Amino acid sequence: QTLLDKDRGIQWRATLALGKMGEPGVQILLQALEEDGAYTKQDLIAALADLGEMRALESIVRALGSATKEVRWNAVIALGKLGDPSTIGPLAELLKDRDENFRGNAAKALGEIRDPSAVPALLEALNDQEPSVRVFIAEALSMIGDLKAVEPLIRLLNDGASEVRKAAATSLGSIGDPLAEGALKKAINDGDDEVRYAAERALDVLARNKDESSSP
Repeated sequence: QTLLDKDRGIQWRATLALGKMGEPGVQILLQALEEDGAYTKQDLIAALADLGEMRALESIVRALGSATKEVRWNAVIALGKLGDPSTIGPLAELLKDRDENFRGNAAKALGEIRDPSAVPALLEALNDQEPSVRVFIAEALSMIGDLKAVEPLIRLLNDGASEVRKAAATSLGSIGDPLAEGALKKAINDGDDEVRYAAERALDVLARNKDESSSP
């Protein structure tokens, strides 16, 4: 009954309590997620994702189409946490969303899934008009670590936004492909202090990788 309480705090505490009950409680949460009621669907999504409950996956994907912004937002975060590659397609569609915050959040979730099949969609979205979204995409490509992202990230070192150039340099260091060395050396002359520092750190990573690979 407390899931139906009008008080948001009571709803959330009830949701957490059910999650701690084990399978009987989880079954109640799963059933509640399928119903339209007064309980807060976004909290159910968050709780089930925190539990790693893969049985909620289809319902959470459907929630991406919710008319309620908070439900959609938590659904994107939840899919990143659950990390199932089958959700890459629906998340990739959100890279075209009109809301820049959703585009960035979708990119982050795709990075958290860490599956190379997300790379083409992320690369296609790399020319997003919003610098903050381009930063999220660069970070997502770093998390995935696919070498196909190296050349696009090198080009991003010339982006007009310093925060994007910084993210590109950091991501290139994380991926660790020696192909980026020349571009990163140029980036240490960037006009922005943070970009220069990120490029220097990335070059340090590449140098360590080279030393480790040459060690007997």
